[in-house]
Amino acid sequence: SAGSSAPERSARCSGRGGPGRRGAVRRGCAVRLQDGAFWQAMRAVSFVLAVLAASGKDSTHKLQEVSRAGNGSAPVPFEDLEPFGRENKAQALTEAAIKESNKMVDQIEKAEVAETKRSVFRALTRLRGAALQSFDGIAKTQESNIDTYTQNSSYRERHPVKHLASEEQDVSKWAFPTNAD
Repeated sequence: SAGSSAPERSARCSGRGGPGRRGAVRRGCAVRLQDGAFWQAMRAVSFVLAVLAASGKDSTHKLQEVSRAGNGSAPVPFEDLEPFGRENKAQALTEAAIKESNKMVDQIEKAEVAETKRSVFRALTRLRGAALQSFDGIAKTQESNIDTYTQNSSYRERHPVKHLASEEQDVSKWAFPTNAD
């Protein structure tokens, strides 16, 4: 405004940057405070909020009673301040935030489990592949050993066949013995 001096502070009703900033909303227009009065008012508001927090009650009547009582000195400004929000609303918001946080943590845990399963599956697949390659290598080596042995040695030369005909001397003697009856 045109009539205000430099040392004055102006507090607006917007709920931001003014005396209504610490949990209360101003009902009227703008309030002008001198430098000393500004800090006195801030101390009074802090006192009121501290008493409300200590009492555990959240009501307009309690705020007005405390603001009238003050700390024994001059009357406290902003007697018509209302508390901002209620305890049940704050509790509901807190519970909603906790639920959202829990959902986010659950999603992170699910992602971690999925990633762990994927990495274990991949590691086991690679291990299986390595084991199969190892066994394939062993089998191929064994096959080449068999081929080399077969090419270099003849089984029949080292293991001659025993024919009965060559081992028989007199067939009539052993096939039809005289004392058989």
